[in-house]
Amino acid sequence: MSKRRNNSLSPDLIPKKDINYEQALGLFIQDCETRHLRPYTIDYYVREINAFYKRDYFL
Repeated sequence: MSKRRNNSLSPDLIPKKDINYEQALGLFIQDCETRHLRPYTIDYYVREINAFYKRDYFL
């Protein structure tokens, strides 16, 4: 039996970038398009994220 890999992610290994909401949303949409999600699905995600953001959860 092979040894199990440790796939835990350390916060120290994650690069930190200072980006604003619009940039983060743009990167998210770009990732969705890369994964070939349907346009309707992407629109739904964007609407839900915007509704969440407008309720001041991120501010």
